[in-house]
Amino acid sequence: MKKILSVCLVLLMALSVFSITVSAEGVVSIGYYDAKIGDLYYCFYEDEADTVAYVVGYEIDADNIAPAGAITVPKTVTYKGEEYTVVGIEDEAFCMSLFTSVTLPSTITYIGDYAFSTCDYLEDVVIPDDCKFNYFGLNVFTTTPFEAKIYSKDETIFGQNVLYSYIGSGNEYVVPANIEIIANHCFFMSGIKNVILNDKIEEIPAYAFASCRNLKSIQIPDNVTIISTGAFKDCSNLESVTLGKGVSRIGVEAFSNTKLKTIHLGANVYDITGAFKDCKTMESITVDVANTALITDGSAIYLKSSFLIGGLAGEDGLILEYYLPNKAQGKITIKSAVKAIGAYAFYNCKDLKEVSANKILYVDSNAFAGSGIEKFSGNSALIIFNNAFRNCNNLADVSMDSAYYIGDGAFKYCTALKNVQFADDIYYIGGESFANTGVTSITVSGDECEIGEGAFKDCQELKSVRLEDGVETVGKNAFLGCPELETIYISKTVKGFDENAFNGCENVLFQIIDGSRGHKFIKNLGYDFETVGRLSFLERISAFFENLFSSLFGWI
Repeated sequence: MKKILSVCLVLLMALSVFSITVSAEGVVSIGYYDAKIGDLYYCFYEDEADTVAYVVGYEIDADNIAPAGAITVPKTVTYKGEEYTVVGIEDEAFCMSLFTSVTLPSTITYIGDYAFSTCDYLEDVVIPDDCKFNYFGLNVFTTTPFEAKIYSKDETIFGQNVLYSYIGSGNEYVVPANIEIIANHCFFMSGIKNVILNDKIEEIPAYAFASCRNLKSIQIPDNVTIISTGAFKDCSNLESVTLGKGVSRIGVEAFSNTKLKTIHLGANVYDITGAFKDCKTMESITVDVANTALITDGSAIYLKSSFLIGGLAGEDGLILEYYLPNKAQGKITIKSAVKAIGAYAFYNCKDLKEVSANKILYVDSNAFAGSGIEKFSGNSALIIFNNAFRNCNNLADVSMDSAYYIGDGAFKYCTALKNVQFADDIYYIGGESFANTGVTSITVSGDECEIGEGAFKDCQELKSVRLEDGVETVGKNAFLGCPELETIYISKTVKGFDENAFNGCENVLFQIIDGSRGHKFIKNLGYDFETVGRLSFLERISAFFENLFSSLFGWI
């Protein structure tokens, strides 16, 4: 019995509901398609100039996992009497197929992410030399035998304009003049010492030069607008980078773990979030005077911004994007114009001791992660995002009594952190947000507050927990691995419990309100408890009907 295997690009999936169908024969993924022609499934598009088709999937025999032989994608297909030119292979279109060879037509201009990935028998993909691509996706041939063939050659070029890989170790490589697209990981771990880019390339893609440890300098041409995630990560001898005038965005870890000491950001640069993470040798960054987005005071780079949420709605201010490691020492007072601390701003700054900030809207992901900070003072941030202070082993004093959102892993492994005071209106304490900290007792009230999975997991010194009015749900393993925990008080407002919310709390004494949901939940678990209050008559009536409707209709 034949089945359809089809995986679509996000854009196409938006046109239809993506579903998973499970049958006796196996699991079959069915995405959006317009028609099956031959062994392939297509989507069709029309505009005033073109009628084009994209391959979105293929037909396989689910009961036969033997190699399926070769297949040729046609130049044109006819659908409802209209001829369409086949121009694209969508994301994952041939993913996990059994074909041994795929031949593409010269009309192909688009190959999506993971288009041929995980094809165990795919030995060859024939791409005509006259193909000219406008997009060549991420990890197109990953985990295929064909990928091994590609990496057996120093240089692989597809069609007229795609440099897919270069793994040679020559002193210098000049990117051919016809190349317009460099694939991600193109030069990854190559031994190249110098690369000269042409004036047609517009993007340095993800991890394109990562781990090129012989690369000492690079000049980015003016036509390049984007330097993507990890582009030069772990180029451990890279000392000099000249950015072209067109660069506007530099991705996370783009220059992580390099030997850069200084860099100049041009007039168009506006996004450098995490770009210089782990640049321990960085001494100075200058910003072009014509740049209207970024400014510097010699110690840090700031992004001009308008804030539209929280108590700062409508205010203009600055986001502290990056603090130079050699300046991030001792105590730092954040200037009043700064309204947020950006992702990775103080990442791994080991000599940092204290930061004082006033009226901060948020501390972004990994802002202080791995740093030596001991105290975060001043008016608390309203939002503390994921991993913001993760692995800050010296952090003992942090002001968070205004924070209404604390993200996942925000303070994980802050082993010196013992005293925590939560805001009265907090509504989220994230998964593992305080895991492996030194907290000894916690009291949470909040505003319909959710305590995430493993929020206080492995807190070795935690002895008492009070979940007051305003706490609504407790996630899985919230207090797992807390050997000193003696009591947990559960307010009558706590209504939602993961079935494993109190894993590891078998020896804890629960303090509960008679008649509450917490009472029922702990009683059903068979855990030790004492009642420290009871619902009023009206509350009991309300609880009765809530339980009734919940039993009958699944209402809460």
